[in-house]
Amino acid sequence: MPNVVYFQGAELFMSSGNSATVTAKVDRVQDIQTDNSLPRVQTYTIGRFKPLNDQPIINYTPTSMSVNYVKGNKDVERNLGLLNTTGIGIQIGQGSTVADWGARNFSIYNIPTLGAGQNLTYAGRWDVVSGILKNFSLQGSVGEAVKGSFSIEAIDLRQFSDTTARTIPNYSGNLIKPAGVTITGINFTGYGLTGLTIQSFSFQVSLDHAQTFQLGSQYPVRRVTSIGSTLQIVGFI
Repeated sequence: MPNVVYFQGAELFMSSGNSATVTAKVDRVQDIQTDNSLPRVQTYTIGRFKPLNDQPIINYTPTSMSVNYVKGNKDVERNLGLLNTTGIGIQIGQGSTVADWGARNFSIYNIPTLGAGQNLTYAGRWDVVSGILKNFSLQGSVGEAVKGSFSIEAIDLRQFSDTTARTIPNYSGNLIKPAGVTITGINFTGYGLTGLTIQSFSFQVSLDHAQTFQLGSQYPVRRVTSIGSTLQIVGFI
């Protein structure tokens, strides 16, 4: 399946991390992109020069998804398992359960084009199933609201009929503005340097996973193997 980009006609929900049945809306989404693979198996037989027409999918259908959003609170980071319940960053894999940085389910709801007399209901949805976090980043600069992005790898992309009532979002003015960003712990000594006037920052976290297949299961077992993070700051001295 080709890449699919969702914009004004979609809303994104994700698992809260507390329960598989509890979902949370991702606010201020700028774009969503999904890419679904269909790995089919070709089978040959004696007396035939070309493969059989039947080319089944014998394993799962890998799906990747990337999301960009404007940051207004800590909900996305908390739901992805990067923060604890008090909003403080966790040490992934140290003192935290697998649920803190495990798989999440995502739902992309299609918003209908409304006309006179039409109900405010969704027009179907796409489910991105069992997505594990691959990358997360935050970027902020002078004159810009703080923006975030994350990407996941999932085991399937499924389409459903869904006509549940849509709740119209009511966004308040709680964007993370440049005046509300403070980076502490940066110290310079010697050479007459006494401080840094920060102009922009970029923070990134990446997680590598190993996956293992086993007989009796269609889906692989996935485990975090390594984690890396970087913080880049640009400013004047």
